[in-house]
Amino acid sequence: MKRLKNLSLFLMVIIVLGTSTCAFGQNTHYNLTPVKKNKTAKSIDLKRSGSCWSNAGAAFFEAEWMKTGKDEVDISVMDFVHNAYVKKAGLNVKSDGKTRVSENGLAFDVVDLTKEYGFAPESAYMYPNQKMDDKTTGEMDAILRGTLRMAQEHDNSQFAEQWENTYNTALMRYIGETKINFDYKDNTYTPLSFAEYSGLTMDDYILLTSDSESEMNKMIDLKFKQNWEQHQFYNIAVDDVLSTLKNAILSGYSVLWYGDLNENYIFSDESMAIVPNGKMPGTEKNQEEPKDKVELKPIVEKEITPEMRKEVFAEILTGEQKYLLIYGINKDQDGKEYFEAKCVCKSGEFVMNFSQPFIKLNTIFLMLNKGGVPAEVKENLGL
Repeated sequence: MKRLKNLSLFLMVIIVLGTSTCAFGQNTHYNLTPVKKNKTAKSIDLKRSGSCWSNAGAAFFEAEWMKTGKDEVDISVMDFVHNAYVKKAGLNVKSDGKTRVSENGLAFDVVDLTKEYGFAPESAYMYPNQKMDDKTTGEMDAILRGTLRMAQEHDNSQFAEQWENTYNTALMRYIGETKINFDYKDNTYTPLSFAEYSGLTMDDYILLTSDSESEMNKMIDLKFKQNWEQHQFYNIAVDDVLSTLKNAILSGYSVLWYGDLNENYIFSDESMAIVPNGKMPGTEKNQEEPKDKVELKPIVEKEITPEMRKEVFAEILTGEQKYLLIYGINKDQDGKEYFEAKCVCKSGEFVMNFSQPFIKLNTIFLMLNKGGVPAEVKENLGL
């Protein structure tokens, strides 16, 4: 009798799941079909809080690596974090403490760090024995900042000549370091020779933004705390942001996006980032199901005006936003195109589609290979 009850329960679950699946298929606003998808590597979890920039930069490099025809690679995110701490230390001492030493950064930091230090596969990074968590981060930062403060206060002492040893020992203890020499696919490399082997050229990478308050088609500064290296951005019209993004994806490049993922613009039922011209479906409390089956269509979106963009841009620039790697284009049943993006700061394939109005409203910057920039935009920028 017990076995019969269990069997009945199992059959009921199968029936419910089957019914739910069919219902979901019938009640979908977006029937997306792929236009173009570029290869990307698997996403991984953050190794340290505050280091999403490193995950994002590594994910971008991994996609660039695969575009050269090489097999998927797992680039060490902690190698970039470690090297950023080293570089920040030198700048901190030279600037009398003005450069803050922390895990925060910008994804484009991986470009300058690679020029100076190279990069390495995950297999070449040596982690400490102790668990890396917020507590150890606080301990490490206290030691590092204290060391730098001592170096500045005792600039003529023996300690000032040896502070790098104390600083680097703390880094090794708390976050580890990359091997000086390591093997990869039966060859031995250093981080610099491995970066050379990658075939990636750091001068190929640029940052694009759209700030209506600044001169167009020029390089500009964007002031936000993560930009400690003071990277500059090519400033282009927001319509050129869209055309560049599309051209890059169709040309086989993936693009790193940084901007605002405000929950008010997320249609979570279908993983769509949109700007609805009205209320987002499913947000009404006690919403009744329609008695008759209604054909669902893509949600009507707002037309993004320069004034809307200007207001949102000024607001979101002051906060810490999200990185996603855009690698594909899909189109809906009406022929409208959406950009397919994946989360790069946690494991699993968390995918979302960005509408064009969403991109126009919520983008702070794009990081990409200048080979993906359309000819007209290149000419305007002098690339």
